[in-house]
Amino acid sequence: MSQDEAVEVILAEMDEMRDWVSVAGALGVMDIHARWASEEQVRFVLETVLDSDRLHFGRIGTGGLVPLPPETTVEQLLDELHRRPEEKFGHGPPGWEPTVIDHRLTAMMELFIDDRPRTAGR
Repeated sequence: MSQDEAVEVILAEMDEMRDWVSVAGALGVMDIHARWASEEQVRFVLETVLDSDRLHFGRIGTGGLVPLPPETTVEQLLDELHRRPEEKFGHGPPGWEPTVIDHRLTAMMELFIDDRPRTAGR
């Protein structure tokens, strides 16, 4: 699949859902289960969004989706996807011993793709 095709697939999913799509969701519409996605497959989605003039990344914040800075790089996002919750927040959930895959999957579910202007919220 080319980047252009991937953008169209992501946009079609967003249109059907009438909402943002997470990185995990974008992998899913490409018939890749996010839990088992290879590093290359995840990198492809990240690069596709960052290279697109129609899509951008954001996170849920006050008032809706908060766009990531335009200078965000694939390497920064990959680093974040591999960071353990206790490194991000100072602790993990009580009584839960997640695997590395769980960390990455959660991070991919929290990173959203949007097609609206960076100043718009949903």
